[in-house]
Amino acid sequence: GMIGRRKFDAIYLDHQRWLARQEEAAITLQSAFRRMKAVMMLRYLQRRKAQREALRESCSVILQTVWRMYKARELLHYRKFGRLAVAARRNRAATTIRTCWRKHEFRLILEFRVVRTRKRNSCAIAIQRWYRELCRHFAERAAEAELRKRERELASIVIQCFLRQRVAHFELYELRRAHSELKVLQRTKVFILSRWWRLCLSRHRVSIRRLEREEELKKVAKLETWAATEIAAGWRGKKGRDKANTAYKMKQQRWKQLWSNEDNRNFYYNQVTGETRWRKPQALLDLEPRPICSNCNFYDAQVECSDCSEYFCNQCWDAVHFGGRRSTHAFRSLYDYYGRRVDYGDNEFPSIWPTEIEQNDHSGWHVRDESSRDPVERNLNDK
Repeated sequence: GMIGRRKFDAIYLDHQRWLARQEEAAITLQSAFRRMKAVMMLRYLQRRKAQREALRESCSVILQTVWRMYKARELLHYRKFGRLAVAARRNRAATTIRTCWRKHEFRLILEFRVVRTRKRNSCAIAIQRWYRELCRHFAERAAEAELRKRERELASIVIQCFLRQRVAHFELYELRRAHSELKVLQRTKVFILSRWWRLCLSRHRVSIRRLEREEELKKVAKLETWAATEIAAGWRGKKGRDKANTAYKMKQQRWKQLWSNEDNRNFYYNQVTGETRWRKPQALLDLEPRPICSNCNFYDAQVECSDCSEYFCNQCWDAVHFGGRRSTHAFRSLYDYYGRRVDYGDNEFPSIWPTEIEQNDHSGWHVRDESSRDPVERNLNDK
């Protein structure tokens, strides 16, 4: 064990000396490499410095050249525009002299025109004064003439009134005398006529009472006959309508709705003729209850709106869907032009009005075109 420890210690010491020598060698190599790197960097920096100095020298030469050219150009510009400035001052002086002379001439012309205008105004004022005096003189003469004319008219009116008053007094006296005579004559005639009229009136009343009694008896007899006739006709009409409605419903109830498993949809079977149809017959459509307007809850609905999912009468449809976004809603008319219910199939909303719709029990509804039959003939054939 001791020999082994000594060998291990010797090996360990040798290893440590080897590591120390390696570290010294690495330090020596690193020092040499760093020295070489520093020398290379120093030489690179010296070259860069020399290049910068040369570039700076060349730039300074260029700047000096540009500066000297700028100063020479500025001096040339100054000498050139100095002469232009002298010429401009001379032009401005000449312009000033011409302006002063024109102002002087304008003042002279203006003073002459002012004097001439004042003379014209004084002459116009004198003429106007003379014309006004003349007009005033004519107006005074016209006023005096008008005053004399009015005085004459007033005098003639007074004379006419006096004469008319005298004539009226005379006519009034004559009328009063004639009126008194007429009153005496009327009193005598009224007394005679009143006695005759009372006699005629009593006779007429007796005849009227007799005729009224006869008419009342006739009316009572006619009323009894009419009441009996109306009661009988009403009862017969009710019985006939009940019988017709029963027969109509029995005829319409001949159709029966069935389900097709193959086509997964409803079809309709006529129990009398054995006919089958995919479209709902008009007889069953007429039996469906008429929907009420969802807006007013009073009138029968005529239109169904797809977006609102409601029924509307024509007045409520025009009021609610007249403008805005609702005017673009899709709709369908529940009845055609002849008031028959229309079967549109599976949720079809064509947005067309009853006058544009045409339908039958086999092909369903379609849009009316010019080749359609006469509506009266078609209606008779469908019935």
